Amino acid sequence: MLDALRLRCDDTDIFYCRDRLDVVECSINPDKFDAKAVEVFRNLCPKGDSYIVSPAVKQPYRLRNHDFLFIACAVRDLPSV
Repeated sequence: MLDALRLRCDDTDIFYCRDRLDVVECSINPDKFDAKAVEVFRNLCPKGDSYIVSPAVKQPYRLRNHDFLFIACAVRDLPSV
């Protein structure tokens, strides 16, 4: 998954510590994803979209986990940066 993400997003387009920061987590099964790490991160950086990227997702969909809204999708469905 990490290699697929790096092919999709140029390393020079990845920025840190902005006022809006998107989270990309990888999971084989998005419905069993544990959002504890994202919860900690979102306490520090509350603004941004949260994605769960999985090769098993055929069509993007939204789900709630730990009171956060996630977009489950495949790498090809991530927005362009």
